[in-house]
Amino acid sequence: MEIKLKVKRAPLFVLSCLWVVLVLMIALPLAGISYAIIWGNGPHIGFLFMLSVVFILARFLVRTILWNTYGSELLTFGKEEFNYQADYKYFKGPVRSLIGEYQPFYYFHDDEDKQACIGVRTVDDEVLAVTKLPIAEVEKVWEEELCKFSTIQFKDIQSKES
Repeated sequence: MEIKLKVKRAPLFVLSCLWVVLVLMIALPLAGISYAIIWGNGPHIGFLFMLSVVFILARFLVRTILWNTYGSELLTFGKEEFNYQADYKYFKGPVRSLIGEYQPFYYFHDDEDKQACIGVRTVDDEVLAVTKLPIAEVEKVWEEELCKFSTIQFKDIQSKES
């Protein structure tokens, strides 16, 4: 069984600011390198170092922009295996697997949010989804799908958190 959780899209202002920062992060070092080469300093090892740092930072920023625009999480439940993967639309994160007997659970955030995250735990490890869902939606998914994989009832979890 697979569950796909979509991330709530970030506001347009935030995404616009991230795009401006990304363009400046790439354009300014390239302009600096071009300026240095044109005015006679010639290429040197510092340019490669600067470009590698810019590439690493830009990759992180592109990933953040894609996550806040198109991000989703894919949770796959099997008999003896659970898989978690983040999807950024244009590329996917690594698959995180839990093999053996696992127990789905919910982590409740403070009462003001009225939201929860889906998680899965084994004896040795734990995976917690990043996407927050309204508690009513969590209860619906739990009752329809995840109760097959868990001995815990949704109401038991809710009473323990209160």
